[in-house]
Amino acid sequence: MDSCHRFSVSNGVFVLDHIPVRVGVKGTYLCNPGFILEGNTVRVCTISNDWSGEPAQCVQPPGKNSKWFICEIRLLSVRLLIM
Repeated sequence: MDSCHRFSVSNGVFVLDHIPVRVGVKGTYLCNPGFILEGNTVRVCTISNDWSGEPAQCVQPPGKNSKWFICEIRLLSVRLLIM
């Protein structure tokens, strides 16, 4: 059976919405805490048995305190949801 290849993502994962992978299946990039995504979040398995778009990557944001900044934003959003 033809399908798009599965692959790993450094500092994150590529989550599939269906297995087996076949035409029309969507994959979503998720980055580990402390990393941000560069590129498109979602790719789709195409009829040519390749993923749409360009590969994305999970990278560390620039700056010394960027990890703490991301953590602070997450805490703030949780606080807003509770209120």
